[in-house]
Amino acid sequence: WDMKSHNTSTCGLHCHVSRLFFGETDDEQDLHIAKLILLIDKFWDHYIVPFSRRNIPALDRWAAKPSITILDTDTEKDIIDKVKDTKYRGRYQGINLENQNTIEFRIFRGTLKPNTFIATLQFVDCICRYSKSMRLSDIYTVSWSDLFSGKDELYPELIYYLKSKNLI
Repeated sequence: WDMKSHNTSTCGLHCHVSRLFFGETDDEQDLHIAKLILLIDKFWDHYIVPFSRRNIPALDRWAAKPSITILDTDTEKDIIDKVKDTKYRGRYQGINLENQNTIEFRIFRGTLKPNTFIATLQFVDCICRYSKSMRLSDIYTVSWSDLFSGKDELYPELIYYLKSKNLI
């Protein structure tokens, strides 16, 4: 078999998460999705890019960084509105919000390695759950390692992958 996945510039691993995972109401969903996107934005350069297995030009083309500027004077509603505005930048965002029923993670390069595939899915699950559990104000103090603290047994492939890439 001549499968390529990782060894091509045309393959990405996209993961969809139901908006209902983030809450029953639009307001609840918007708040948790905003926290998720702010986490992705915060950790983009040092952690998300190396985890994604993509290079910067590929990310810029297929899965752009959220790049959201939060001001000290922004209210929770202001922040949520800024995050929701990323929807109008088009589908080629790291987190695509254009789908009606799901949000789409577009940041990952394809893989044929089962453990890398599982680690990617575990990462999506872990960061989505973390975003639901935190307060919006925590975005300023949360560290990358906080996302994975105490998760060794729940996400063994993810923890192994992060350690192998020197990301924790």
